[in-house]
This record gives sequence, structure tokens and C-alpha cells, in this order.
Amino acid sequence: MFDLPWTVSTAILALLTPAVIAASPAPPPTLYLAGDSTCNPGNASKSIQGWGDHIGAYFTPAKLSVINLAHPGASTRSYIADGYWDNLLKILVPNDLVILQFGHCDSRSPKAPQNTGVIPSIIGESYVDVPRPEGKPERVYTFGHYLRQMIDDVRAKEAVPVVVGRTLVKSFDSRGTVSRTDEWVDMALAVAAQKSTIFLDTHGITADFYDKLGKASASDLYAANSIIDTKLKGADINAQAVVMSFNCIKLNATISSLSKAGQRLPQADNCWRSTGNANATASTRKEGKKRKKRSTIEL
Repeated sequence: MFDLPWTVSTAILALLTPAVIAASPAPPPTLYLAGDSTCNPGNASKSIQGWGDHIGAYFTPAKLSVINLAHPGASTRSYIADGYWDNLLKILVPNDLVILQFGHCDSRSPKAPQNTGVIPSIIGESYVDVPRPEGKPERVYTFGHYLRQMIDDVRAKEAVPVVVGRTLVKSFDSRGTVSRTDEWVDMALAVAAQKSTIFLDTHGITADFYDKLGKASASDLYAANSIIDTKLKGADINAQAVVMSFNCIKLNATISSLSKAGQRLPQADNCWRSTGNANATASTRKEGKKRKKRSTIEL
């Protein structure tokens, strides 16, 4: 054997390198989760479970990895103000997906001490100046303002924003039927429609399942002394509803990445307002296509 001259070996490498690069598969996309404690409770005792820690089981990691960056107690306002949003954007790359699920903590008064409340509106750029202990007041905007900012930021990174209605509040009428009325879900849908982005109506799919379970069994899915946070079984039901909603809109990035557990999930009886083109409106609960296969979320 003998060494090739430097110029010859360099020329050969130059010819080979493009072919090697072209043959290298593109890295799989990542599904990032931004939300509150219903997605990631962050408690060591595990008495409260978030759906974000369960959804990964329904996807194949080599095809779609899941990173749960939700933060307990977060709202659209605080998730941005506290730096969590900037941290997510720094690692976001083209073709990634970002779930945006907020509303529970946004519903507080803008002047509440938790500093999470927003103006419950999506219209215009209304704001209120809220005094802060540090001295300089904080300008607090509408729910729509913050959600639109997040959608725009994700698109600027050539990634895909996915708006998801907040999880069901434990509330039942006199007949024991779960309450489906939720202005924060309606506002999230309206913003998704404004921005022509994906909206997943997990709220409707989960409500259908709760009604089948009945009030007592559905109530038992929630953690003690909470009307929003769930135990393990409730968190897994919420995770399944997200996957089933993705299936409703036939998003290739998620359908092609389902694990065996994900493939076993049934189609939803009703997709409600889940949409990939945001044609639905907040004022009308559009009924999705009826499915031949009955949906029974696995327990």
C-alpha cells in the first residue's frame, strides 16, 4: 500500500462527500409540548400525572420524539415572561411540531398574585398595566395576543404550531353529564382559525368518553382536591385524546410515527372541531365525520 498524494486524496473525498451527505437520512421531527400542569405537573410524588408524560408511548421515538416542556402553573403570559418560551424556540428546528395548550392558568385575573392571568379575549390588542413589586408595571395583553405570538414564533422557525383546547374541567350538570361549555377552548379554536393553523379538539373527544363512563368514574380520574389535574389513568386518557385528534386530521407526521400502542387506538366517534385547515368557527361546534368504528379509549 502507498499513500495517495494530498491533492488526489482530497479530490476523491470531495467527490464522495456530497454522495455521503445525500444518503444521510434527515433526523426525525420532535413534538414539543408547551402547557401547564395538566400536561406536566412536575411533582415528585406522582400523585398528579400530566398527559405529556404518557403521549410518548403512542409514537415510535425513531420517527417522532416527544419532549415535554410544559410547566406547572403556566399560562401563555407567564410561559413567555418566565423564559420557558425562549428556551423552547432555541432548540426548535424546521418540521418540528409544537403543541400549545393553555387556558387554565390564563383564566385568573391579570392582577392576581400568580402573574398568569390574561384578558379573556382574542380581539385586537387590548392591554392592562399591572403593578409589579419590582416597580415597573407589566403590560398584560389578551389570550389571543399571546397565542398568536406563539404561533408566529413557531412558524418563523419553519416548524408547525398545533393549538389544543385545554383539558376538561371537572364539572357536571344535574343529569351527571360533563359540562362541555368552555370559553377558553372556544377562544383557542378562534385563534387557530384566525391563523389558519391546526386545532385539536381533545375537549370534545374526552367529554364523549367521560359521558360513557358516568359521573362517578369520570370524577375519579381527577387528583384529590383538584378540578383540572388528573391521576395516572386520567392523564393517559388525555394523551390518547390528543393522538386520536391527530388521527382525525390525518397529519402524516404523526400517523406515520405511531407505535404499536398508537396503532391500536380506535378512531374517534366524532372529531368535533379538530381541523387541519381551521375552517371551523368558535361559535359553531362543528360535528366531525361519524366513524364506523366505535371509539373506546383504552383503560
